[in-house]
Amino acid sequence: MTQQNQNNCYLVETDAGEYVMYDPESDTYNNVSFQNENEDYEQNNEENASSLNNIKCNVWDRAQTLLLLEKCTNKKKDLDNPRNKKFAIYKEIAQEMQMFGYNFTYEQCMNRMKTLDEI
Repeated sequence: MTQQNQNNCYLVETDAGEYVMYDPESDTYNNVSFQNENEDYEQNNEENASSLNNIKCNVWDRAQTLLLLEKCTNKKKDLDNPRNKKFAIYKEIAQEMQMFGYNFTYEQCMNRMKTLDEI
């Protein structure tokens, strides 16, 4: 799961189910924690919703990531061609994903692929 905040950082869920904040400008990851223990369920939900609402971006789930990988695989030849502008190809990919109801920008698609390459 990934969300981008106003500072262009991304909230990323690791395979272990933990959250880290990724900053692509400094290429660093920072731990993130949410208070979940010994609190009332409603208060807990409100705090987490408030924390996540401050990060204004879509979250990448498994299905969305797999679709992005499929779209990038279909356009691999274009993406590998140094004469092509990557942002234009990712714009096409983002538009194709919108047909499935996933509203990611081309920048989010590019950054998601970058974070997948780093894993």
